[in-house]
Amino acid sequence: MTALGFVHLHVHSNYSLLEGAIPLARLADLAKADEQAALALTDTDNMFGVLEFSEKLAASGIQPIVGCALAIDFGDTDHGARNANAAIPRERIVLLAARDAGYRSLMRLSSRAFLDTPSNEPPRLKLEWLEGETGDVIALTVPSWAPALALGFTNTTSWRASRPKGQCTSTSAQTTDTLIGTAVQYYCLYLTARLTYSATLISTP
Repeated sequence: MTALGFVHLHVHSNYSLLEGAIPLARLADLAKADEQAALALTDTDNMFGVLEFSEKLAASGIQPIVGCALAIDFGDTDHGARNANAAIPRERIVLLAARDAGYRSLMRLSSRAFLDTPSNEPPRLKLEWLEGETGDVIALTVPSWAPALALGFTNTTSWRASRPKGQCTSTSAQTTDTLIGTAVQYYCLYLTARLTYSATLISTP
């Protein structure tokens, strides 16, 4: 196994409905074939796969990182019924467990997103619920429309961005594809680059 370098910190499995399709066993096989030292599972709104994920990655000699992606309630959205708003993009935060205590925090937060949200509305997390659950949780804070590029990898690694023609060197010209029925032209190809996420440790107050 190679030394710890690049680590995927935002991965969906088939437990992310409509977002992921890869079974955890296959995910473990691919990570082992790619000589990944560690890998994070961050399924949307649930942690149903973390036990199987941890067992399969540990058996493959890979460090499992447990996490989840939870919708955030900023208090300015009419959430409505679950089915009616299923297609509306929701702001999400990716949370990772830094230690055992962080894993227990994630279980509480994930459960609360379902249990403390009205049954006819999509599950979501209120920011104030993070109080008392900090110190052992890592939050990925970079939004999907503002990726950070890490350069200097081999030619087998690349990333294609949805920036307008002639603006591939601009970091502020990123376009997004968030509306149903819209399309984006991915004009900019970055060789030897990878899309990365910044991480912030939520410290204890």
